[in-house]
This record gives sequence, C-alpha cells and structure tokens, in this order.
Amino acid sequence: DTVCCYTAALDFRSKEALDMAQADVARHPGAHVMASIPCTAGSAWQRINIRRGGAKQRARSKRLKEDMHELLSNLRVVASSVRAGGGTISFEWPVYCSLWREPAVQSFIEELQLHKVDFDGCAVGLVSTTGNPLLKPWRIFTDNQAILTALVDRRCAKQHQHGTIAGKETARTASYPRELCILLHE
Repeated sequence: DTVCCYTAALDFRSKEALDMAQADVARHPGAHVMASIPCTAGSAWQRINIRRGGAKQRARSKRLKEDMHELLSNLRVVASSVRAGGGTISFEWPVYCSLWREPAVQSFIEELQLHKVDFDGCAVGLVSTTGNPLLKPWRIFTDNQAILTALVDRRCAKQHQHGTIAGKETARTASYPRELCILLHE
C-alpha cells in the first residue's frame, strides 16, 4: 500500500498541493482518500471564545471558516477524481463539531453518498500522556464498507475512567492512535 500524506505544512488550499494530490490519485487508481481538515471553526471552545472575545475573535472564526470552505472545495475536486478512478473517500471530524451542519459540508456528504460511522477514541486506543483512556467521540462519513465495518462497534464500553482532554492533550488528540490507523488500513 502507498500512503500519500498532505499535512498543514503542505497547505492543501494551494493549487500546487491540489495538483500534487490529483497526480497521486491518477497514479493510484482505486485509492482510498482519508481526509480530515481543521475543525477549529466548529469546536465548542471556538463558540465560547466568540462569546468572550468580541470582534477580534469573530474575525478569527470567520477566517477559519473561510479556510475550511477552501479546503473542502479542493477536497471535492480530489474526491471526484478518486471516484472516477474507482476509489473511495472518508471524511473525519469530532462528532460534536458544528461544521457538520454547514450547507457545503452537508452537500459534500450527500453528493458523494457517504455513510456515517461514529466511534470513540478510547475504543480505538486513544490515551492521555499519563495512559488514561480518552473518550473523544469521532465521526467519519465514508463510502468504504471496510471502514464502516471496522468502526461500527468501536464505542466506549464504559468500563473505565476517562482522562481529560484539555490543554496540550487537546492537540495530541488531532493525531490518530496506532490502533485506529491499523483499523483504517485493513
């Protein structure tokens, strides 16, 4: 299997990054694209910050949402190419991200006929720096049946205490734990 990573350092908003992704999709017909674009604009903390932060915070939130729309637009282009090549797509954010309700996101999901699977971080190996399981409810919309099957029963069994996701732990939860990576690649 070939894995092509497009991280924030590459800036997927740029035409160059989009062209590189399109070339990778063309080189790998039948590819699966796993996408997760920044969800900051839709986080619960962002809503709190807007209420407390005034005009400056509202302007920052507006820029974050504009970035999300630009990234989603480029993802739509790549997703169309993936589909044309016989591949599949997955799109991930936290369950409670308010961006799921954005019309452009809903349209993307509907156009590609993606199916939802919700799962919990603690059920796929997400732990704090001290080793405590972290709940983090995730959601993926996908047309990849293997991913739907692998994740459908990965919910918290409520047999343990959860660590707190705050501060530096929050940033760590943006990365997938090894167990989730294995499930996504099976």
